[in-house]
Amino acid sequence: MPDTHRTCEVCGIKERHLTEKRFFARFPLDVNRCKQWVKMVGKEDLAYLQVHMLHDLKHVCEAHFSRRDFTKSKKRLKKRAVPKLNLTLPPLRDEILLQFLQLNSQADVTPQGQFEVQAVPCTSMPTSSSQSSSLEKNVTKGSQRKESESQIRKRKLEDVDVTPRKRKLLSELRKTKCTLASLKKSAKLIDNLSSEFLKEIVTSALINQKRKSQGKRWTIKNKISALAIFKRSPKAYRYLRYLAPFPSIKTLQKLMKKIPVEPGLNTAVLDHPKKLAPIKKIRAKLCSLVFDEIALKERLTYSEATDKVEGFIDYGYERKDELANHALVFMLQGIGRKIKQPLAFYFIRGTVSSEKLAVLIKDIIKEITNSGFQVLSTICDQAPTNMGALSLLKEWNNGGHNYFEFENKKIYIIYDIPHLLKSLRNNFLKQGFLKMGELKGQWSHLVEVEERNRNFLYLSKLKSTHVQPKYRAKMKVKYAAQIFSQTVAAVLKLLATNVENVHRSDEILQTALLIEKFNKLFDYTNGPSGHADVKKGIRENVSAKTDHLAVWTEYRKQLSTLTFFNHNGVEAKNVKCVQGYIISLKSLRDIWLEVQDLGYKYLNLRQLNQDALENLFGLIRQHGQTNKHPTCSTFIAAMKTSIISGLTAPHSKNSNCEEDKKELMTDFHDLVFGFKDEDDQGQDINESPSHVSTENENEEDNPVLSIPEEEEYKEIVCDLAKISNQPVVYISGYLASVILKKNDCQVCRETLTVADPEENKIYDLIKLREWWQDKKCLTYPSLQLCQTVHTAVTNFEQFCIPNLHNNNICQWTITIFYSNCNTEWLCINHRQQMSDLLFTKLALMLIRRQCQIINLKQVSKEEDLADANKRGQQYGVSR
Repeated sequence: MPDTHRTCEVCGIKERHLTEKRFFARFPLDVNRCKQWVKMVGKEDLAYLQVHMLHDLKHVCEAHFSRRDFTKSKKRLKKRAVPKLNLTLPPLRDEILLQFLQLNSQADVTPQGQFEVQAVPCTSMPTSSSQSSSLEKNVTKGSQRKESESQIRKRKLEDVDVTPRKRKLLSELRKTKCTLASLKKSAKLIDNLSSEFLKEIVTSALINQKRKSQGKRWTIKNKISALAIFKRSPKAYRYLRYLAPFPSIKTLQKLMKKIPVEPGLNTAVLDHPKKLAPIKKIRAKLCSLVFDEIALKERLTYSEATDKVEGFIDYGYERKDELANHALVFMLQGIGRKIKQPLAFYFIRGTVSSEKLAVLIKDIIKEITNSGFQVLSTICDQAPTNMGALSLLKEWNNGGHNYFEFENKKIYIIYDIPHLLKSLRNNFLKQGFLKMGELKGQWSHLVEVEERNRNFLYLSKLKSTHVQPKYRAKMKVKYAAQIFSQTVAAVLKLLATNVENVHRSDEILQTALLIEKFNKLFDYTNGPSGHADVKKGIRENVSAKTDHLAVWTEYRKQLSTLTFFNHNGVEAKNVKCVQGYIISLKSLRDIWLEVQDLGYKYLNLRQLNQDALENLFGLIRQHGQTNKHPTCSTFIAAMKTSIISGLTAPHSKNSNCEEDKKELMTDFHDLVFGFKDEDDQGQDINESPSHVSTENENEEDNPVLSIPEEEEYKEIVCDLAKISNQPVVYISGYLASVILKKNDCQVCRETLTVADPEENKIYDLIKLREWWQDKKCLTYPSLQLCQTVHTAVTNFEQFCIPNLHNNNICQWTITIFYSNCNTEWLCINHRQQMSDLLFTKLALMLIRRQCQIINLKQVSKEEDLADANKRGQQYGVSR
């Protein structure tokens, strides 16, 4: 128990009467220091006690010491600290202190390390009864006081007859043992954490706590976890770095370069499934190929990591000099397992041709088959290009009505069920009437239901956007699913029984029955999203006990009679969604019969739509605050973010489809560092796998220069004093200032700059941009440098701008500069170094400037189009 009986010898305050904790200092054991304390306290009784009694029994509180008397920790006094503040008595006289010294000079130390009091002559001490009784009282009180455990350990340590150095080492050893015991308890707490992510954070924090910023080390798991947070929200990651030790952003950017995400087929993601395929059963390797397009903004961005301008049409193996405005994405999706994996993406303009798309589908299916998996179906919407490509595949590979063959195996065609339902709603809305079998429906009845609901019923899921959807509302699948619902059918039946509608109750009832049929059709083809969404006999997974086969056969017959027509009775022709539904129903039937033979007990129909790909597009649009219309560059960055996070994120309430709850098939660690088996355990994790390459290793794809052999250098003479050439002089001065920051050579400075530009008119623009007329703060380039930069700019406009879409554009531009620009005037000692730096900086500047010019033109076109649409809306011609 802590000692609470301490009393201050100066102010007399007792520790047990205090409401807050206060520091109480013991009298020092050193005789000279103790004499100073006794003198400043001013109590004569203290001068007649020996040092060890004063140290054990007497104290002085912290109120009588200054701040300078304490150490930095404020838990100990410095060696020369003496109480000087708030003293109540005057200092003792020297005669009394002389007796104190005589008394303590007669005290010797016994072999056990304790003081032994010797007899003192009567003349050296006072014989007053009051003083002797006070001394006996204090000694008795001290001998009867119970010592705490820490005081006992300290006394035992002091009782050992060792040197001061060894005593200090013993004290440090005791502290180390306490620290180890504390660390063991902390280690147990860390091991009990259920989250692996929290374990990594706590472990890295303990390891890197006292290390400098450049000395901190991180494991691969630390970097991957940190990178996932950083790519989700850089602002949140910077705040987390303020709270806890995390890798720097530069470390994460180096790791990002190892992620093989480039246009074209990414074979790296198939290497991991290729290793797993032999150990999987055939029913676990069945999958679907899903593909769709996402709109992009037409912008150019130079990527220094890949040395190419992103934003052109790019198929991976081929690039074209046209701006891309769409990305075609292919995704692998499991049938028996909830897995998904983006395989390839291509930057295209508008849409790709049917022939090109058919070739891409065939090549990707071939790669998937080589990895050990089997493609059982293709899933897409009913875009004309998609339908044309699938028709070509049926012609090329002996296909049937709802499938095409690949290596003597049937691949069934499925059109996305939610898209088909949306197309049915759009055709019904556009024409106004539909007929299926003996039933006839009218869209005006649905409009009447919405009006009644707005005034009386107040059903929250029925609004004006359901019956009168605008441009964006037409793209929402949920509005189509909610208008073709059991709720709307029930309200229509209620209207049919109303007395006011007796003369047209049969018409309204027929519309209600059609809505019920479409609702049942959607449930039997799209399935439940989970266990909570199952409705027995209506919405459930396909199994041997359900009646899906009979219902699908019946609906194929009914849909063959479905027609749309307007109020004049003119029938709509070539309605693609009806034929697409019939093909999809037949494919679902054939797939279930095939997987049932392989041992499937049930079939999850949510594995046969493209919700996973739509959710990927939603993740890409969520990347950053203003990424609803991403560019090619931001699309690649968002794709990396989605892969890092495992294609998981908080699902948006305004999403076009429900959450798919599928997991990424290939782990991010395997994607970056490659799959490891027993044969390559010794490979360094910091080395990139051999099959992953972000650079173009095929020499045939690199641009080939054709330089005339007759002359290696042709100087382009120009008048630099012209206004049109003044920017060249200013840029040359900027380049000279950048180069000279890394070079202290006087010869280089003389060749790149001029000391007296007063007489030359080519420096007029630089002079006008000076802040002070009496000072020269800007750099004035030499005439040779200006001439070289002008030659380089001319060659860039002639050779590089038409080939801006090529790979390795910066390296190609530098080669052009070396072939056509004279550099013999540079310093002979640093010519190569100066030329490399000059041409590299100039090439990057010109490439980025050209991208900016093209982007500004696109912005101007978009503003003109938006202005035209606004004027059209004002005049009543809305889109």
